[in-house]
Amino acid sequence: MKRNSKKHEGFTLVEIIISLALIAIISAGVYNGYVLLIRHTKEGEVKQSAALAGKRAIEGIKSISTITKVDGNIILRQDNKDIELSKPVNLSEDYYSNQSDLLKLDKDFNICNDQSNNDYSYTQEIILKPIKEESGTKDISIDKNNKSNNSSNNILQDNLHLSKIGNEVYIRDTNNSNDNKKVENNADVIRIYIYIETKNSNEKFLRVKDSQGNNLLEKELGSIITDGTENEINLYINFKDYKKERAGDILKNVEINVTNKNEEEKCETNIYLQKSSDLNVKVNFDEGQGYTYDNQAEDNGGNYEIGTLYDTKVEIKKKGSTDSLFTGYSTQNINVN
Repeated sequence: MKRNSKKHEGFTLVEIIISLALIAIISAGVYNGYVLLIRHTKEGEVKQSAALAGKRAIEGIKSISTITKVDGNIILRQDNKDIELSKPVNLSEDYYSNQSDLLKLDKDFNICNDQSNNDYSYTQEIILKPIKEESGTKDISIDKNNKSNNSSNNILQDNLHLSKIGNEVYIRDTNNSNDNKKVENNADVIRIYIYIETKNSNEKFLRVKDSQGNNLLEKELGSIITDGTENEINLYINFKDYKKERAGDILKNVEINVTNKNEEEKCETNIYLQKSSDLNVKVNFDEGQGYTYDNQAEDNGGNYEIGTLYDTKVEIKKKGSTDSLFTGYSTQNINVN
């Protein structure tokens, strides 16, 4: 007799359980990977937003040339909010910060209107530290204020003023407001040539020309001293009126070429650029010893308070965290009143 065998159709309970277990394992891995991806994406977005807020704060500070000191503390202003920076208590380090009263930011990294409220998401710290360099055994600020470290030097100085009226660019001696000289500006860059020369053995003269060789200004600066005294020539160039007059105006970059034939003398030339940080001005020294000091303060009642070079640090952290979401740095000259 022939025995009929029946094929088993479908899944056994064991097979179903194994299949469900495998699906659960695979699904858990996919889900965990998805959650991790979302978390990393979210963290990346937060760090990117923190970086934008931090850079905006740094650019705001860089646009400042003069800040106010009240009761020994420095007052900065960011987004129409006063930020008070104080020196650390019982510490020898010389810096100002808001460590004791961190700036509170909301979830979008905007400054909270009510800084006393605990409903905030992030904090921002600002540190200003004057840059020092060691000279012998004494630390001195590296500002070049002609009222400070070089009082024994023989100092000659002059003040130039660059302005823009319509499409034309002019230069004049600051002491002569009625003697504007037109500067050739047909090129993409405005080029000015400054010559500081010695005549009649010890007389220093200043000549200024444009890119076409046109004489714009010539004057005597004074006499140098040749008995071993250090001589300084301080030339202040003010760009206050070299600015956009209306929306859509384009300010050309400025290139200043300085020739100072003073190798045989104990003399240095210092060029102080009194301008905003967003104006691009390049200074080249063709001959002689020279130094450039950028973004300087303007004349204050007849006295040029050059200020001090500061390192600026901006750090943003999540509320309650010690890890930084953003840390940015800049260096600039600031005059503290």
